[in-house]
Amino acid sequence: MPIILVAALVPLLVEVRVARAEEPASGSRVRVTAPSFSGKRLVGVLVGLDETTLTLQRQEGTGSLQVPRAAITKIEASRHRSRKARGAGIGLLVGLGTAAVVGLAAGENCGAVPEDEYLRRFFCFDRGDMALLSGILIVPAATLLGVVASPGEKWEVSTTDRLRLAVAPARGGGVRAALAIRF
Repeated sequence: MPIILVAALVPLLVEVRVARAEEPASGSRVRVTAPSFSGKRLVGVLVGLDETTLTLQRQEGTGSLQVPRAAITKIEASRHRSRKARGAGIGLLVGLGTAAVVGLAAGENCGAVPEDEYLRRFFCFDRGDMALLSGILIVPAATLLGVVASPGEKWEVSTTDRLRLAVAPARGGGVRAALAIRF
């Protein structure tokens, strides 16, 4: 009997929300998709969010922008910024170091080459020349590798109240369930 009573009372007291992502906090970096408002994604800092509008401080600092909630199809919150610039810097430093080591290791002592061996003298590169040539090849490749290997900005979907499930008692007995999907 107590189980039946609990089963009958729970629908009266509970409204279950399904697939509700956490609402982004004010001051967080967000990316908003609102095709009917703007043809491109809007990225900036969330200033305010109420039932009718989302206020966004744009990246360019050109003032705030108010987007109607009805026009928004997706809100994404940034979980971490892009690390591509840091990766490029690390790749650049690794490339410079590698080029210096290759130049020192592969460079020759060109002073010992006789004058009459023109072809050998032409292809003789001392340590400085070898470091410069290897730097021209290695530094851009290492920088590009650093950019590719570094993670970009991580976005997490944070759309609010897209899907709602409500369970309540029905007239005449039984349980009524309602599913609401907001577009």
